[in-house]
Amino acid sequence: MPNPASGSDHGDWAVLYQPADFTDVDPAAVTWRGKTPSAALVDAVYRIVEGDGPIHRDVLHLHLGEVLYQPKLNAAKKRLVDAAEELLTDEGRIVEADDFLGLDQPWQ
Repeated sequence: MPNPASGSDHGDWAVLYQPADFTDVDPAAVTWRGKTPSAALVDAVYRIVEGDGPIHRDVLHLHLGEVLYQPKLNAAKKRLVDAAEELLTDEGRIVEADDFLGLDQPWQ
């Protein structure tokens, strides 16, 4: 049986996702209350886009959950993450195209 971690089940084109390591993001600083994202959450979203971008929005949700020890973000938490993405986009710090986020758009 092939090793699922090898990517060989998907052919030579498959590349395993290796998230960047964020050891300085403090999960305790992120608050999940309210309708606007905390500054710590905005910073965490930016750091992941900076390290892993271009990154699909769904993958961002997964990776952010891993980094913040929230293995499954519920709908309310995803809305806060999306609000942080929107804030960063409005500020011009990240760009979004077709549900992908990055610091610029070299992928298009």
